[in-house]
Amino acid sequence: MTSKKKRAINVLQFAICIMALGLLYAIWCHFSALHIPCLFHHITGWYCPGCGVTRMCLAILSLDFDTAFYYNKAIFILLPFYILIGIKYILLYIKIGKISFTQIENIGLIISIVILLVYGLIRNILPYNYF
Repeated sequence: MTSKKKRAINVLQFAICIMALGLLYAIWCHFSALHIPCLFHHITGWYCPGCGVTRMCLAILSLDFDTAFYYNKAIFILLPFYILIGIKYILLYIKIGKISFTQIENIGLIISIVILLVYGLIRNILPYNYF
């Protein structure tokens, strides 16, 4: 078996495991009140840039995009960028076995991190209904 085929099988196995775990967690959240709490929010009382992601993902699975946007606006907007970058690097890993970011991609990722940090600050300053 070629190493390219081996890498593709490994990526597929990993993706199936992640999707299965995500689906099990979504089912668990749907049928119970128990979920993974945000430790940052629990300790500080502030909302982190990722608060609401579980509810956002559950809303996306229900195809309720308005509600998904409400739960975490920044990550909802950045999600297509992250998906495209992820797909590109999965394919690059399968093809050549290593990943290297271009300068433009590094800048894009840094900008997205800055956006998330600013969003995290703004959502704690303004009332939750706005951010």
